[in-house]
Amino acid sequence: MHIAQPFNIAGVGTAVPECLVTSEELEQTLGLPKGWSEKYSGVRTRYHAEHETNSQLAAQALRQALDRAGLQPKDLNVVISAAATYD
Repeated sequence: MHIAQPFNIAGVGTAVPECLVTSEELEQTLGLPKGWSEKYSGVRTRYHAEHETNSQLAAQALRQALDRAGLQPKDLNVVISAAATYD
């Protein structure tokens, strides 16, 4: 693969929903035995988007990346984004 122009990653940002759900809470909701979720997934807590959309979280992450890089939106040529879910 040939890259015509050099590039750099100027900043990185992340955002997660406000609602934090523990494995215990999830197990109670789903009627699973205590400890089941963490045992089989290794996950103790996870975030659940109740009121935020993926686009809103992406905008928060972009603002964080811009702030960290000391840039404004007009300074960008490309934005690369990754997400596990979509709007």
